[in-house]
Parts: sequence; C-alpha cells; structure tokens
Amino acid sequence: MTNSPDESTTVAAILAKSPSLGLMIPEDTSFQHWLAVGKHLALADNALAWRIGDWWIYGEHRYGERIAIFRRGGWSGPGFGACPNYATVARTFETSRRRDVLSFSHHREVALLWTNRAAPPPNFAGTRGGLARRRV
Repeated sequence: MTNSPDESTTVAAILAKSPSLGLMIPEDTSFQHWLAVGKHLALADNALAWRIGDWWIYGEHRYGERIAIFRRGGWSGPGFGACPNYATVARTFETSRRRDVLSFSHHREVALLWTNRAAPPPNFAGTRGGLARRRV
C-alpha cells in the first residue's frame, strides 16, 4: 500500500491544485497515479474519523459541555451526533490498539459490541477475516 516517491509527489501535486471542496485530476493522470490518489483519500478518511473522536474526547476533558458550540451557531464542523459517536470508538480503542489494516467502521462495530462490558475489547487478528471470525 506504500506509494513510490513518484506516486507520492503526484498525489501531493493533485491535492495541492484541487479546491477544498473537490478534486481536480489532470487528464493525463495514469491509472497508477489515479489509484494512488484513491488510496490516499481512503486513508485520510479513516484517519479523520479517529482524529475527530480524539478531538471530541479532549474537548470533553478540557472544556466540559461542548454542545454550546453547536447552539451558538456558525459551526461548520462535524455534526453533534457524529462527534460523540466517533469519540465512543476512540475511547474504546486507545491509540496503540487501533489497527490501520481495519477501517474505522470495523472498530466501530466492535466498540458497539463491547460498550456495555467491563472488559476491554479483544485484540484484532489483524485481518478483516479475523474480525469476522471473532464476531461469530
């Protein structure tokens, strides 16, 4: 999944030239570079969910009631329902227990199963198939 230096440079250039609310891919982009952009976007999406969860947990600890930012108006970040949901998953899995080979959605499913249990969730087997076997 690691990109070559050429792919990384191309991905960075495409992202830098794109507007914040879109993606402008040059006509002459090769299949490999197009695929590298897609992989980068998927990883960024997964990382964003973890970061929002950790951000919300920090705010909870540091600033208390955060709903005020939503009530005040002018907020353009994630919705109030999404933030606590991301935080639940982030709280369930400390950073060292998060597996980059599994999506945030996979972690969320396990977190939902373990929310009302006293013991921490089991370590993942490291593959999606391993998670599926453990859920049965």
